[in-house]
Amino acid sequence: MSLSLDLKYTHLVSTRFEKFARKGDYLFNVRCPICGDSKKNKAKMRGFIYKKGNDLFYKCHNCAAGLSLGNLIKQIAPDLHKEYVLERYKTGEDGLSNRGHKAINIPTPRFDKLSTDLRYDNWERCDRLPAGHFCLNYLEGRKIPKEFYSKLYFTTNYQKLCDEINPNHGKEKLSADARLVIPYFNEYNVLTAVSGRLIINYVMLWYVPMIVKKNYCMAWTVSIPTKLSRL
Repeated sequence: MSLSLDLKYTHLVSTRFEKFARKGDYLFNVRCPICGDSKKNKAKMRGFIYKKGNDLFYKCHNCAAGLSLGNLIKQIAPDLHKEYVLERYKTGEDGLSNRGHKAINIPTPRFDKLSTDLRYDNWERCDRLPAGHFCLNYLEGRKIPKEFYSKLYFTTNYQKLCDEINPNHGKEKLSADARLVIPYFNEYNVLTAVSGRLIINYVMLWYVPMIVKKNYCMAWTVSIPTKLSRL
């Protein structure tokens, strides 16, 4: 389709050339409108419109100008160029059919269902702890809404948990005690860090953080009302 359209507009702009002659089915000889060919010899015609693939192109053997037919029309007949471009797009042509560009097939991205139900042997979700558990008593004492219990975890051995989540965490001393565990996630819901909050022995460190993935800041993704006490 683009070739027949190029032929149509080649004939439409033929009157815009100083000299124009058809040499073949897809070959036209013109006096170059860009360099003027020769000031001394008005008969010189060293510009050619020729077929390449499924499109027509222009080449001048005097000034070495090389253009697509569309760009040639744009220079010598701006009024027709708008119509030419419009027709190319109407027929599904973009003027690039012979430039060696391959269409890139980009697959539709697939996103897995987000889940914060992380399965590790050494912790348990707080909403699954038995009633009366001392970790639940701590959360209730801190007035943490029960709707957030599923986002928090409990471990009986924080050191074993950290070793399980990230064996290469690099921390030489980790407390092997029971702690409330606060997980941290990035925007893709990937676990990036955990923080163990001591809830029974206040002589030791309250919080012990452990980074799971580097280059992420620790920012908890669950919004808790500001009026509530800190964990």
